[in-house]
Amino acid sequence: MSYDRPLMRLVIFDIDGTLTDTTKIDADHYLKALSQTFGIDDVSTDWKEYENVTDAGITREIVQAREGRAPREEELNEFLERFVDLLGDAAARFPGSIQAVSGSAEALTRLRTEPGFAVAIASGSFRATAMIKLDRAGVDIEGLPSAFSDDDLSRAGIVEIAIARARRIYETEEFESIIYVGDAPWDVVTSRKLRIAFIGVAKDRRAEALREEGAVWIIPDFSDYDAFLACLRSARYLG
Repeated sequence: MSYDRPLMRLVIFDIDGTLTDTTKIDADHYLKALSQTFGIDDVSTDWKEYENVTDAGITREIVQAREGRAPREEELNEFLERFVDLLGDAAARFPGSIQAVSGSAEALTRLRTEPGFAVAIASGSFRATAMIKLDRAGVDIEGLPSAFSDDDLSRAGIVEIAIARARRIYETEEFESIIYVGDAPWDVVTSRKLRIAFIGVAKDRRAEALREEGAVWIIPDFSDYDAFLACLRSARYLG
């Protein structure tokens, strides 16, 4: 381990709604895959109702509630294959349905070379579906420490895994601060639970929902990189 260099700020990005504008297409094809695999329809898409707001966590909770049992491993594998096929097909047929949040690709690229910063990814998506969305949106996360719904059922667990992987990759046992960048109320809750800072990426009512949950630093998107950087330098855990 290296201890003679200044500590870095670790910035952890969510994907859906944060780096990519894919919340709707992701939800639509998640529900189709759920119906085709388990025969379950009429599912609530008020995601904050679920204990773990991740693809794996929501799937297990829905199947348990409807079927009275946990999903079998082969069912989960079939579900993921269908989800990947459906999302990939939609992305190919409707290229404009998957886009980057304004300025996100450029901001991520610039931040990776910014002195004093380390970057990681923590998403409630499955890795396979996340990579489809990132690829189509033109957002490059190659080489970044990352964690997904495949790694843990809970948002907090996913973020903790991303932090652990970042420590190894950046060869440090400690960061000056850790900041989670997300777009949803459960991202604020996760940050509070882990006692890390939070920056929201949202507009209008979505931004208000973050404020109601306690978020202080909120940007509409990444089009103003300097404003985003200023938030990163100011953000801190509020308790």
